Amino acid sequence: MDANFNAKYKEQKNDFDVLITSDKLSEGINLNRAGLIINYDIPWNPTRVIQRVGRINRIGTKVFNELFIYNLFPTERGASQVKIKEIAQQKMFLIHNALGEDAKIFDSDEEPTASGLFQKINSNPLEDENLNIETIVRNEFNKIKNEHPEIIEKINKLPNRTKTAKLLSEQNTIVLKKKGMALFSILANYKDNKIDISEKTFEELFDFVKCSYVEKRLPLSKQFWKSYEKIKVYKPQYRSGSSELTIVKKAINSLKSLLKQKKDKLNQIVIAFVDTLLKDIKHYKTLPTNTLRKLVLPENTSNEPYKELIQNIENLRRKIGDDYLEIILKRAANIEDDIIIAVENKKDS
Repeated sequence: MDANFNAKYKEQKNDFDVLITSDKLSEGINLNRAGLIINYDIPWNPTRVIQRVGRINRIGTKVFNELFIYNLFPTERGASQVKIKEIAQQKMFLIHNALGEDAKIFDSDEEPTASGLFQKINSNPLEDENLNIETIVRNEFNKIKNEHPEIIEKINKLPNRTKTAKLLSEQNTIVLKKKGMALFSILANYKDNKIDISEKTFEELFDFVKCSYVEKRLPLSKQFWKSYEKIKVYKPQYRSGSSELTIVKKAINSLKSLLKQKKDKLNQIVIAFVDTLLKDIKHYKTLPTNTLRKLVLPENTSNEPYKELIQNIENLRRKIGDDYLEIILKRAANIEDDIIIAVENKKDS
């Protein structure tokens, strides 16, 4: 291998064009006769990526004027589950700030600067306060799965309606309810012998429902059953901020306008995909807000406002596939329609 990829090797060979390796080769190896790296995976700690780049970017043995780095990330649908790109980019920002890194690893828009936060670079994402709630929950789940796999087996056997109680610094009842494809988080607060019901985001309720492995289960109180009955008749609203609703309406209007004004210039595959997008946005709401923004006709653009929209639709179609909604609906069909998890928090007296 050295003879093929190490520029310092005396008797050089050209037996290989491509070297495929695991992360084992990311340290202490000279591969400076290679000028391109493809990262098929991105570790949460980008210092590992920098180590990989260091294999071809060897100090004192310049071979190429430019080095090229290609990073493969999940599709948009997969990225919403994995979140690895967001984690890696956050870490890379810290690296630029800490070390003054002058290479652009993930994106051409990166702005390398100098500062000093070295310890942050190698911090575990479990300790990162700025992570998305989905990532935090997933990390906690994986931690439980690794340390207490028997708990996951018990969870899989729980009935659709599960109720429990535990100690907390304040007293309330939390109900997590899944109805079809919608998920609601409802809080019952006890104030002056009254029960105040309100709808919250899961992120707001996360600290109320989590507990340690050794937490003891407590018996449910009479107050719980009063709250539970009141929550059962409460009709949750599909929570969306005004700005999000505006984007939804703009996306629907833009796609409808595209079909009306440019239908004769679109091929049948694109037309069918636009119909799928409209069906999804109106009835199922599986697309994230950032994606919806790309489906809105751009303002203050050139004489052809639909050109960018069509390109965004084509890019999205390649990322998530023509049948993405059908796949999601099939998956959802195998999930129980109505699931309720209730947690009573009892104040430690």
